[in-house]
Amino acid sequence: MNYSGTTVSIVLIHTGEYSLLASCLAAIANQKLLPIQVLILTDMPNSIAEVTAIYRLSINFLECEKHEAWIARGKNRAIQMCEGDLIYFMASNHRLKWDCLHELTMRIYESDEPAITYSSFEFANSMLTGMKWGFEFNNYHILNHHLVGEAYLAKKDSLVSKRIQFNENISSGVEDWDLHVRLSKSGYHFLFCPHALYQYYWHKGTLLPPTQSWYDRAAEIIRRHNTDIYNYQYLCKTKRAYAPGLQVISSENSRNLLTAFMQAQSFMDWSMEDDASSAPYRLDVFEYALLEQLPPEALESAVLCLETEPGFSICSITYAGKTVLRVSRQIRGNNLYVYGDEIAQINCTYDGAPYADYEKSWGQGRVTRMRSAKSGIELVRNKISKRAGRFLGGRFTRYLISIYDIVHKHIHSMEFHAVRARLGARLPIIQKVFDHIVYSLCLSPLPVIKTGQDWMDYYSGILQSQCFLLEKDAETRINLMVATSRLEYGGVENILINLVAGLDKARFNIILLTTSSSSHPWAGLARKAGARVYHLDRIVQEDDMPVLITKLISIKKIDCVFIIHSLAAYYAAENIKNINPAVRLIDRNEVREGPNDFPHCSIQIGRSFLDYRTVSHSRLAEYMSELSQRPVDEYKVIYYGVTANVPDIQNVSLRNLCGAGVDDLVVLFVGRLTPQKRPEIFVRTARAVILRTGDRNLHFALIGDGELRDAVYKLIMKDNLQENVHLLGARNDVQPLLAQATLLLMPSEYEGIALVSYEAMAIGIPQIFACVNGQSELINEETGLLISNGAGEVDRYAEACITLLRDERRRERMSTSGKDRIRQKFSRDAFVSRYAELFNKKIDQTL
Repeated sequence: MNYSGTTVSIVLIHTGEYSLLASCLAAIANQKLLPIQVLILTDMPNSIAEVTAIYRLSINFLECEKHEAWIARGKNRAIQMCEGDLIYFMASNHRLKWDCLHELTMRIYESDEPAITYSSFEFANSMLTGMKWGFEFNNYHILNHHLVGEAYLAKKDSLVSKRIQFNENISSGVEDWDLHVRLSKSGYHFLFCPHALYQYYWHKGTLLPPTQSWYDRAAEIIRRHNTDIYNYQYLCKTKRAYAPGLQVISSENSRNLLTAFMQAQSFMDWSMEDDASSAPYRLDVFEYALLEQLPPEALESAVLCLETEPGFSICSITYAGKTVLRVSRQIRGNNLYVYGDEIAQINCTYDGAPYADYEKSWGQGRVTRMRSAKSGIELVRNKISKRAGRFLGGRFTRYLISIYDIVHKHIHSMEFHAVRARLGARLPIIQKVFDHIVYSLCLSPLPVIKTGQDWMDYYSGILQSQCFLLEKDAETRINLMVATSRLEYGGVENILINLVAGLDKARFNIILLTTSSSSHPWAGLARKAGARVYHLDRIVQEDDMPVLITKLISIKKIDCVFIIHSLAAYYAAENIKNINPAVRLIDRNEVREGPNDFPHCSIQIGRSFLDYRTVSHSRLAEYMSELSQRPVDEYKVIYYGVTANVPDIQNVSLRNLCGAGVDDLVVLFVGRLTPQKRPEIFVRTARAVILRTGDRNLHFALIGDGELRDAVYKLIMKDNLQENVHLLGARNDVQPLLAQATLLLMPSEYEGIALVSYEAMAIGIPQIFACVNGQSELINEETGLLISNGAGEVDRYAEACITLLRDERRRERMSTSGKDRIRQKFSRDAFVSRYAELFNKKIDQTL
């Protein structure tokens, strides 16, 4: 269709200053293609006739009573009143360029039957745009980057013939968004005009873009009205068609292998090279034979590293010293100045510790950062940290650094750049002086993006090509994020892995984050238990972890966060609640250790952000209640639970390891050789028992390793106990060995409730344990003996040991009572069930 002779009506929404309306009408009157009609839609009719009288335009008024959806209602009436073939919707704070209507009219007939053509706009003399990845319109854009207030030209017959109207049941400001979705669903094409055809009039109300909170509310309205479009499957398909996040480079002979690897990865936003020209990241493969050694989260972690640390342009994934994959940034990151080519490296080396057969995970060490030079912000942050830290202390220094980071981010923001551009257009000398002072004080380079085309490239490349990091099946299950320090050999880690394994995977989708540097030897067990594991210490620095945790919660649609001994997760709690109050935050504390322990973190950092606090025993609940001055029932006691199954012991013999006879009695210590567990007291107790009984056939064995190993060995040799006291080291067959012991003896300085106590009781091993913290809530006189630490403690431990070793019937009764007690009160099913109920519990958002 020829656009010659096409008539245009303008629907002009006016809610602001009359001076803006006058300027807007003057621009309309100066158009190359003069509209046949201007319909002013307003809820402010007073004196408007005086403003419009001087223009030689056909101006009508449509007064609307102010209510929630008055703009949508008014636009629907305006469509019926408009006489033109095309209707141009705009606001009075727009100022049209002289060829705006002519250019848009010409373009709307250039493509095959588009329903709408958009025009870009200028913002404080710098172009802001980016409605597309190509010229076609798509729904993924509408959800994420709809530019509120942007004008558009629509064919009247497209709206009238299909009876597509603005939705009068939604808030004003969202009606355009909703109309665009419904037009797209009806099969109409959209065209985006990349030229600056009109500009925002510069004033306080339009200087800054709408706030993110408004977008969040508006997006939620649109999602509710268009659930068929705004779901993971549809959006992911649309996004990949227009702008996949990752361009995968592959030769024809390796395409099938690489495709299978990519489909197994948690990262879902990729396309092969023919379909991904606009992707912000590129994937190169160097060792195809090693692909199967990488965990499902490897590629996603690399992309997260680049997205979270914009200074890096490349992330290399290595395995056993060989570079397997390399992800490179195609377009520079979040700030306006250019970064150097810096490399992050994620190491996927096999760990050689026990359970390594389950482990295809991250190796030792954190992300290796190879920086060519430090930027201005890093230099200043280091100076503040070094100098202020000497006099002001760490906490106040962190505040100063946070303030500096905010200032630095602001002077490199698009809003600040817009002000500078406006200032430069009027007073270029003043702008240079201003720049010199501001950026010199902050030791920061000047922004390099200054032209309209640079802004176009920046927004179309960066803001619109965000990677699609949503979890598979994210909408069908409860998305649970578990944050912990590390996956080492220990009680907390064992509790966590058993909890993950016990949760129903048809009901829960589990993401596990570690936040402290470690080799994480049990990460393979966590994956085998059904969790997807991300080691944040390999992706970002410690200070950046709370931000990344918050980001992951958004992109993974997390419903519930479970914190168990993770400082970074506590620091993320406030941001999580600010962004989405409906996310449930639950923590668990096992033990009190001192003034900086995790119970203190829960109270002081978690504060009011945690929805539920859970603890391992009642004494800890009482302690935290006293510490926080809050009712004790706010701390839910959830005892750990184990199964009462006796492990298979056919292939291992505790007595053979000790060199003992078949009928010899063996007393066992199980735990890390650290000051907390006090293995030296165990050795001294063994010496006292042997001296008092004179029985050289008694054997004492220690399973575990740690910092006191050498000291314990020297003590054994000093007392000439090597024939009776045995160091067995760390082992992965603890339960079968424990099942063959006569007694368990643990003189710990402190515990929550020790995991080994649960396990010993479940398999019927009597125990002698230190009477600390919550041990008395598990062990009673029918299942074991509790001993007070302090002066004379070795004698008390020795006497208890001799008593039980001499009374076989009492040991048998303790064995039976212990297994019954576990089944009745401390079962694994009950433990998992109580947490599953909390993870699924809805939060009252009215609080």
